[in-house]
Formats: sequence, C-alpha cells, structure tokens
Amino acid sequence: MCYQASLLDIEKHPQSLSPHTHRIIIIIIIIIIIIIIIIIIIIIIIIIIIIIIIIIIIIIIIIIVVVVVVVVVVIIIIIIIIIIIIIIIIIIIIIRLSVFLTLRLSCWFFFHFILP
Repeated sequence: MCYQASLLDIEKHPQSLSPHTHRIIIIIIIIIIIIIIIIIIIIIIIIIIIIIIIIIIIIIIIIIVVVVVVVVVVIIIIIIIIIIIIIIIIIIIIIRLSVFLTLRLSCWFFFHFILP
C-alpha cells in the first residue's frame, strides 16, 4: 500500500507516517542541508578567489606604477647629469679658449709692440 504524504498530511496526521517515511524525510532534509552547505562553501571559495585575483591585480598595478616612477626618475637624473656634464665641458672649453686667446694675444702684443 503506497501512501503519498504531503506537508499538510504530515502536520494533520503525524502518526500516519510509517518509520520508513520518517527515515526518507530525514534523509531528504540531510541531503538538502548538505547541498546548501556545499553551495555556501562554493560561494565562499569563489569569493575568496575573486578577492585573491583583485589583490593580485592591485599588487601588479602598484608594481607597474612604482617601476614607471623609478624609470622616470632615473631618466630625469640621467638627463640632469648629462646636462651638467655638457655645461662643465662647455665651461672648460671656454676657459681653455680664453687662456689660449689671452696667451696668444699677449704673445702677439709682446712680439709686435715690445720687441721691435
């Protein structure tokens, strides 16, 4: 004899259920609880994976920004050093030329005006 029990029947006549039906209902409830726990665990794992991916992306962006800033600063320092070296070379050349021209003019003056 098969008896289909609905929730209303269970509430009205709980004694009409056989022990076998009680076991089936308990097993179904346990399976539903296990499925809900598995779904919650999967959702938590997905959220953790998304958080880890976001953290990795933020770290990569920070590393890229730091590298770009360091490269820009190094390039600016190299350009400043090159400009300073060029200015020093120009000053040295001007000093050498002025010394050379002064000596030359003095020699010229000496040989043209003083010696004759």
